[in-house]
Amino acid sequence: MNYIEIEFLLGEFEKRQPEYFKPAERPEPFKQRDNLKPEGEFERPSKDKFVPAEKQPQYKPRDNLKPEGEFEKRTPDKFVPAERPKQKRPEDNLYPEGTFPQRENEPFVPAERPKQKIPQDNLRPEGTLQPTDLRKIGRFIAEYYDFVDCCC
Repeated sequence: MNYIEIEFLLGEFEKRQPEYFKPAERPEPFKQRDNLKPEGEFERPSKDKFVPAEKQPQYKPRDNLKPEGEFEKRTPDKFVPAERPKQKRPEDNLYPEGTFPQRENEPFVPAERPKQKIPQDNLRPEGTLQPTDLRKIGRFIAEYYDFVDCCC
């Protein structure tokens, strides 16, 4: 059986169609139907107008105690600005005897710059050096001391 015969026997298949994105639709609300109907007229209570509430009278407990005679009242003093109190220094009978040695102040002298320490080594080149070699060594030594000055 070849491909055409198989397709004939099975029939044509529907291929799935790709679904494209669509924004969702909001469903419309619907009201359920019923067979209940109101009978007669409804009475609705009438609303009263707003009236602020009356303030409750203050309740004061009554007693049979009455003051007799006159009471002394406090007499207010006149304002007088306060004076600063003088400092009290404690007095004692201890006094220094003789003179105390004091350090003499030396006049200011700027410090001298310390001499640069050049590291010494015991390495010496062997054999004779050509003039070109001396130039290279001299350049190397100069770069080395510049490097030491920068780092220290």
